[in-house]
Amino acid sequence: MLRNILKISGMFLILLSATATSKICFAQTLDISINKTALAKEEKTEESLDLEARKKILTKIIDTAQSEINGLKEKLNRFDLNEDWQKIRDEFLNNLSNLQSYYQTLEEKISGEITIEDIKIMAKELKDRREKNYTSELKKITNMILIFETEDILKIVNGRMNKISADVKKLAKQNLIKTDVLKIYLSQAEKHLKNAEGYKKDAKDLYFKTIDGILGITEQQEATSTEKETIIKKEDMTEIQDSIRNLIKESIMELRATYDIFFKMNDRIKKYL
Repeated sequence: MLRNILKISGMFLILLSATATSKICFAQTLDISINKTALAKEEKTEESLDLEARKKILTKIIDTAQSEINGLKEKLNRFDLNEDWQKIRDEFLNNLSNLQSYYQTLEEKISGEITIEDIKIMAKELKDRREKNYTSELKKITNMILIFETEDILKIVNGRMNKISADVKKLAKQNLIKTDVLKIYLSQAEKHLKNAEGYKKDAKDLYFKTIDGILGITEQQEATSTEKETIIKKEDMTEIQDSIRNLIKESIMELRATYDIFFKMNDRIKKYL
């Protein structure tokens, strides 16, 4: 029994540590992607670069952007969503596909007969398009991805929590070891897990309030439409998405605190082996 709990908690630590860390790394990578795109390098390109060099640079920028879009589409398609969230995802997928078509058009132009001045115009057009449209769209897309990835982690953690809690109860019933401390740890873990769920729910609810333009206002939503419009008017859309990102990060930190407690339980059980 003891070895069984140790095995369960050990597996939990490996799984959750890697998964939670990946989400935070993903969030940090997205911030970098939004704020430090390869287009910034194009602005610093020396005037002495010839036409072919400029074409290669712009082509590389487009290839990187296409890879980013493919990654986003793949992540969006992983989730099993209800009808409303499917509409949001479909809108994002459509917008991403349109952007890919735009990139393909640029690549065709680059492969044709163009001048250095044409390249400069295309690079500026691409930069402006990202700053005016894609950056805000990217935040919304990546926040949606993070919300549902965090939701998936919560399901895993809740399952582990239930299993370990049941095993601790068996130990207490059989008087194999003293479980008072383990029960205290479980109570602390449950609190962190509840906080993680709360932050995730707040992020998801706030996110949904910013997407009425995609879904439209249904009869069920009409009662709260005024409230939603007021919230959006009071805050800039970018600030709302930043708030959502912060709530997701708080949720992930609470999940980390949960598996830290499982680690302590793991060490406690080792003393009896």
